[in-house]
Amino acid sequence: MLRAAIALFILALIAAGFGYTGIAAVMFTAVRKASWVVNMKTAGGAWAKAAELGLYTVNWKNMLATVPQGIAGGYGIILFAFVAAYVFGREYRDGTSSNLLTVPVRREYVVIAKLLVVWCWTATLAVLAVLLYCGLLAAYGVDGFAWAHVARTVRDSLLVTFIFFLTLPLVAWMAAAGRGYLRPMLFSFAVMAISNGVATTSVSRYFPWNMGIHVVGASWMPIVSDKLNALSWVIAVSMFAIGLFGVLRHVDVADAAG
Repeated sequence: MLRAAIALFILALIAAGFGYTGIAAVMFTAVRKASWVVNMKTAGGAWAKAAELGLYTVNWKNMLATVPQGIAGGYGIILFAFVAAYVFGREYRDGTSSNLLTVPVRREYVVIAKLLVVWCWTATLAVLAVLLYCGLLAAYGVDGFAWAHVARTVRDSLLVTFIFFLTLPLVAWMAAAGRGYLRPMLFSFAVMAISNGVATTSVSRYFPWNMGIHVVGASWMPIVSDKLNALSWVIAVSMFAIGLFGVLRHVDVADAAG
């Protein structure tokens, strides 16, 4: 099981790296064309405002900003959900769930330990994405490097990751209750579809899976107009509490459920 976990971790890191480097290569090709920036200025709305502010200029500050923006989208929803589904659903796939019930440790502690693993795993993926992007920018010879830009990108990426983490106990609950990966991943794909549907509406900032884009923006929404408010965080924390209660309740009655 340990070797399988390590292999999955490496594959996830590679996927994250190729995903960001591929996106970056396309972005550099497009952004370096002056006509593309001109088109953004004439597009109107948030794009024109971003172009006027120089947010499409190729430099370290602007390009690094796309890392947390990428995490705030489907990348974070699906990949982070897969991590949680794996951590909480793997034992059912391996047929070792009954062994875990006999471990002389309170089951609540096991759940908390697994959530800590999920946080460490997702946070590592976020930081790795930043480092890979830094390597790409250095390879391209982009101007404007400053450690402050890197530090801010790491901070924003971890903040977006934390927002997604608040939703992951729900995924963990579904993985445990569904005894595998199918239910939580179907749920995550459905959530991603809903998040895309409400992204441009007034309720977007109250949808936990969209909260990240209201913190760091997105490539299609570089200027964030609807900031998060207290209700946004209350909903996100409530989502975490509901998911945590559900997974704790499930492990407490696991014996009776068989």
